[in-house]
Amino acid sequence: MSFPADFLDAIAKENEKKLTDKETEVFKLLFGQGKTRVQIAMSLGVEPSVISTRLTGIYGKFNIHDGGPVKESRLKDILVERYKRWSASAEPATIAPSSPKLSEPVDPISQRIQEIRSRQCPKLINLYGQIRLPLTHQQVDVQDLYVDVYVLTRLSADYQDNAINILRTYDRKNDRVAMGQRAGDRRDGEETVKQDRYRRSVIVGKPGSGKSTFMQRLVVGCCLGEIFADRIPNLIVLRDIQSAEFNLEQHLQQEWRVDQQTLQEILDSGRVLLLLDGLDEVPEQFQRSVKRSIEQFARDYYQVGIIVTCRTQTVEYNLGNFAFLEVADFNPEQVETFVRKWFTANELASAENQTEKFLTKLEQHPPIRELAITPILLGLTCLVFRDPKDLPARRGELYKRGIELLLTEWDRSREVNRTWGSDYYHNLSLERKQDLLGALALHKFQQEGNFVLFEQSELQTLISSHCDVSKSESASILKTIEECNGLLIRRANAVYSFSHLTFQEYFVAQELTKPDKQALLGSITDKRWREVFHLALSRMEHPDELLLRTKRQIDELLAGDPKLQKFLKWVDGKARSANTPYKPAAVRAFYFALTRDLDFALNLDFDLARDFALTLDSALAFNFDLNFALDQNFTLACKLDFALESDFKLALEHDLTFTRTRDLAIDLDDDFDLNFVQDFASALDRALSLTHDRDYDLYIKLVNLKEILPEYSDNNQENFRIWWELYGNDWILEYEIILREHRNISHNWQFKKSQEYELKQYYDTNKFLVDCLQGECSVSPQVRQEIEETLLLPLSQLGYESHGLN
Repeated sequence: MSFPADFLDAIAKENEKKLTDKETEVFKLLFGQGKTRVQIAMSLGVEPSVISTRLTGIYGKFNIHDGGPVKESRLKDILVERYKRWSASAEPATIAPSSPKLSEPVDPISQRIQEIRSRQCPKLINLYGQIRLPLTHQQVDVQDLYVDVYVLTRLSADYQDNAINILRTYDRKNDRVAMGQRAGDRRDGEETVKQDRYRRSVIVGKPGSGKSTFMQRLVVGCCLGEIFADRIPNLIVLRDIQSAEFNLEQHLQQEWRVDQQTLQEILDSGRVLLLLDGLDEVPEQFQRSVKRSIEQFARDYYQVGIIVTCRTQTVEYNLGNFAFLEVADFNPEQVETFVRKWFTANELASAENQTEKFLTKLEQHPPIRELAITPILLGLTCLVFRDPKDLPARRGELYKRGIELLLTEWDRSREVNRTWGSDYYHNLSLERKQDLLGALALHKFQQEGNFVLFEQSELQTLISSHCDVSKSESASILKTIEECNGLLIRRANAVYSFSHLTFQEYFVAQELTKPDKQALLGSITDKRWREVFHLALSRMEHPDELLLRTKRQIDELLAGDPKLQKFLKWVDGKARSANTPYKPAAVRAFYFALTRDLDFALNLDFDLARDFALTLDSALAFNFDLNFALDQNFTLACKLDFALESDFKLALEHDLTFTRTRDLAIDLDDDFDLNFVQDFASALDRALSLTHDRDYDLYIKLVNLKEILPEYSDNNQENFRIWWELYGNDWILEYEIILREHRNISHNWQFKKSQEYELKQYYDTNKFLVDCLQGECSVSPQVRQEIEETLLLPLSQLGYESHGLN
């Protein structure tokens, strides 16, 4: 029921601890207009967590301190009693025409429904009003956790295509393939199921994605009158079924304590919200009868709202005209809400501080942030963070804990007994289960065209070979893995993959830490192997040999091209002649990126350059405030040495400035623009000022070259443009001759496109190797120094025989 605004205003003002304006606003929307928390948040333009905070203040001022959603029910009871007294004492004219009628419903069915609701709802709120956070014993109000969904046009099991065709739908960023086409954007779950077209839905999602949380929100919301206020809610946790004779009608009749005729009348009226949680968790021996009971019930009582949850990969049968909804991963706002609730429940004294620290750390670890977007994995991340107040330095440790959780503890923590299925698989130790999954992951990852999707027959053959079992037993093992832990899921009919690419990469890395498997590591130039390489290094106690082997692989990328080897020799020679205190490899990287011929060099990321500098050595720091920063070109140089502070101008600024001037001149030649003219003139003046006291011969030549240019001014723009079109190219050629003579730069390498690609690949892989050295690996100081000192050298300067690497 709802209350008139003037009554609520009077209550808000006369309360001993007067409600604030913002609390009164929420108070009136909730109890005056019957809006849900989500609707209130939307109407006020704030996050649902803000509404929860204001409601906590309201309940406290009414001395209601119970746990869970029962607080709202208690306050509503208080308001009913207060309203009776208020309306009895009020003048007739002051009573709003729309005041709620407190008389009992006249319709007998409605009366029975209200009686059952009043009897059942307190019990349901007590059972489901709070939810235990994953992997802890702490609980939070279920209404504080919000679930979004996507509408699916069809489910993965409906696909009849093969793995190669399905792979075209693979969205690697969001780890979705053949999951059913999403119809539109994500939407609020409760608001969605309130629509008539979704009153019968199957809610699908991977393990720990929030399906059960959603069901508890629905049953509590119905009890509180936020949704389906005229229906009797009933939530059945299907894993609790212990009989092959399970019958929904009998279950509801016993639960509601009504006779057969009343049950029939209520069901025929359709005023029931039936929630069936965990269809995949029904014990195997009862599955057929439970499915049959649900199907028959859905046909017999077509008006009853039925919501079923199930893991995505286990829906194998038709439930009539049910819609399919997919639980959405947490968005950033939901991540923050969950984290605040988690630390509030587990760190009462320092919740706010820990929340902020955790969110900051999460932002600094993108791979972990991308994985921790479901309740189970985000809860795991919070748990790992709680005691050391930090995330693991090696993210592989987090992945390891998450995989062990899914293999052993997830079902155990929820009291799911999965003793059915393959006895062979159930009897495997944790280590042997991981070995099996590692073998599957590596086999598929080595396939260049399709490194994600398995055909069912392919998986069964691999399992049969690895476990030395029959094909029929391998089918049983596959089914058991699929049903038990969610690490392998069905993406379409007879097509499987790992549930998250990160898990597959982790298992591949696990395999590659074994000495007899390291030769199987894919090419370092293939970017899909790089995360695997990082993870493998983080798990190895002695990664020196693998790093040296990888360094040689990178060095040999340019081995077959004499011109590219000549270029590397020039880079090395130029670096040697620079006479700087910085690491030679850093200076080599500087001149590598200075080459105009490499189109990629002008597009390197500025922030990456800064990060590269900071990670490798505190001895090299580009002055990034220099106006002539050459368009952010020196990522690798920065990472190799971070010393170029003020001395940088004396040592390398000359070449940077001269090259910048040349580049601007070429840009001006390609596309005449007045802004280019101004930048070009400034850069040329800068070059003159640098040479005046250091290389007078060069200075005179540059002065003479500048005097050839016509005077540039606002009144002379057109004359300058005409002159540049006629003579600009000759001016550039003369300038380059001077640079080659005096600075040994601006060589016209004239690389082919294929050579540019090889140089970019070479540069990127060297940068990746440096990232690995600074990442999560236990490389020895000697090997680290050797690799850093020999980066970007021509083969003539390198020797591998001392390490016995062939």
